Amino acid sequence: RMVNPHSKVSREVLESDIKRVTEEASVLYNLCFMKNGLANGARAMAHGQICDNDPLRFFVTAKKELIINPVITKHTNTTVDSVEGCYSYPDKKPIIVQRWNKIEVSFITLMVDPDNKDKFKFSSVLKDKLNGLEAKIFEHEQNHLDGIYIFNY
Repeated sequence: RMVNPHSKVSREVLESDIKRVTEEASVLYNLCFMKNGLANGARAMAHGQICDNDPLRFFVTAKKELIINPVITKHTNTTVDSVEGCYSYPDKKPIIVQRWNKIEVSFITLMVDPDNKDKFKFSSVLKDKLNGLEAKIFEHEQNHLDGIYIFNY
């Protein structure tokens, strides 16, 4: 059995973490576009993939989304096959894992503080309905935040 390189469960992002999130989200975003082994980049990257000592509960997507403290609030009863690879295992071929095809999620992101244009603050809680590839990406990253990797299945 493979040892998980980042098995720590990420902790919730607090307001005191905002500066760190802005700095490290930039690193994650840039990794989305770097070739790594068999991967030509990533559709998303979770913070735990670059931080072992104090991983925070957020991920970024190649579409420039910043997803903080995500929660899957609802999902279909059945799963579908999802062919997935993982940037953390650059030399392993993609495998089939089970994912829900439709999910409902809630999360927060960052916005410019209207009272101070040089600072960021948390947005209100956002809700979204995802399906297909977007749902699978969200679930894959959510697994990373919980210390679970596709090769753990």
